[in-house]
Amino acid sequence: MIEWALVFTALFVLDYIWARYTVAVGDQLAVRAAVYATAIMALNGYAAIGYTQNPWLLIPAAAGAFIGTYFAISKHKVAV
Repeated sequence: MIEWALVFTALFVLDYIWARYTVAVGDQLAVRAAVYATAIMALNGYAAIGYTQNPWLLIPAAAGAFIGTYFAISKHKVAV
């Protein structure tokens, strides 16, 4: 069960960072985008190793990805 929580958390954070990375790239913030890219690589590697060894971990991975992206977008909405 701890694996499920770790993979969920990793993908939650990963997708949150992806959303922030996209904003940083759009704003041409090179250093911030590079830091986000480094975190993306590390978290993605951890998650991929986890669910390639146990395909059932795709369930918390998908849930974490959905919720992480949703949280990042809803928390950082910009008035247009």
